Amino acid sequence: MRPLLVVALFAILLAGFVLPAHAADLDAKIDTTVDNASATFTAVKTITMKYEQGGSISNQLNGKNDKIEFTISGTASDPNMAGLIQANNKVLLESNSPVRVASATVHYIATLKGGPSSAQMLVKVEYQPTIQKFVMLKEDAQTGGDIIDLQWRAFKIDGPIKVNSGTKYGEININQAIGALEALYPDLASKLSSSGAQAVLTEPVMDFTKFNIPMTNWHFLFDQVGTNESGVARALSVYSLGESSFREGTFEAQETTGSASIDGQTIAINSQTPPPSGQITIAGYSKLQGSAGQEYATVTKEVPSAATTTTDDNNKIMGLSSDVDGNTYFVLAKSATITPIHYTIDPNNLIRFEIPEGQGGELQLTLPKSMIDQIHTVRNGEGKEIQFQQVLLTSTSTTIKFTVPDSTESIEVLGTHVVPEFPLSLMLIVISIGAVLIATNAFNQKPKLRFS
Repeated sequence: MRPLLVVALFAILLAGFVLPAHAADLDAKIDTTVDNASATFTAVKTITMKYEQGGSISNQLNGKNDKIEFTISGTASDPNMAGLIQANNKVLLESNSPVRVASATVHYIATLKGGPSSAQMLVKVEYQPTIQKFVMLKEDAQTGGDIIDLQWRAFKIDGPIKVNSGTKYGEININQAIGALEALYPDLASKLSSSGAQAVLTEPVMDFTKFNIPMTNWHFLFDQVGTNESGVARALSVYSLGESSFREGTFEAQETTGSASIDGQTIAINSQTPPPSGQITIAGYSKLQGSAGQEYATVTKEVPSAATTTTDDNNKIMGLSSDVDGNTYFVLAKSATITPIHYTIDPNNLIRFEIPEGQGGELQLTLPKSMIDQIHTVRNGEGKEIQFQQVLLTSTSTTIKFTVPDSTESIEVLGTHVVPEFPLSLMLIVISIGAVLIATNAFNQKPKLRFS
């Protein structure tokens, strides 16, 4: 096979193993064996502007469909990223966190769609800092584990943060909604900046203080994922935030309003920030320590025997996992009376939960959308449907609740999409390889010109 075809096949195979990412307000994975972790903070602001139809602002924005998008990366010594990283490290220091940001990536998107009497602008900043120094103490003699800092999860960066976008718009203020307007419509942005709408449009986009809710109020689950050669248990500890409950409280979108008089016309400004949704995954079994304002966790490889998590309403929270094609899927189960033994994935079909004999009552399940999406049916193992309630729907998971009859041996959950037995990425690899081989065969069989 020719070298060019070998390179093409390698590229196809490599691309097939890139896993899709799911955006969340906060998604971090911590491993104490390497004091270096990547976190993803996603900030979103939606700005709605209402103005008079037929006026100068309407004439400027009506029919517009603008978009700015770029990605930049760098370290603290990179002039284009230094301002953001230094600002982040400053607020971490002020919050008594030892964590420092070494490098970061920013993916910025701003869109504006205008109509006759209103326009909507969306600003989204996906900030991915590489954090270091979160391990405060290795192998603590008293606890037998590593002590890690948790204060880094909540911070707010004030003021404008300007970066070179590398696009035709040049330097852009990514930390305030006014920055997108300054790039797209500088004259309008200038007028709004000196008006009553200035406060709304200069609110920090990168405001993650909503994650400062005490970690004891986050949902906690652990999953024992196996043992090493010495038999010491290993686990994953998962803290999640976003499901409204008595413990966490009710999460609602944050909203601010303002108004301005531009060219003799009134323009009303509304800004919305979605409610928080976050997940922190720690390699090992973790136990929270400290108090609000100075929280940390002790992380051990060994899982305490009969370790469980109990909520304020006497429900136990359990973490379950299952593997398909090398991918692990985690399910959060919550019940006061039922302890699901395990679950299995019937590819392209359903998710089946085994129920211990004699157990029944209310069961709540949080299932990742990457495993099952658009849930439409819950039934017992004999096919009899069970009424269910959708408690929460986020960008990454669906939470449902239903009552399990006492005589039930298994529960089946069906959705429009269930993780396939033959992944799309693998299917594309096979199709691509087949196409290359067919083309190669055709080329080899093509009559060659000969010259005498």
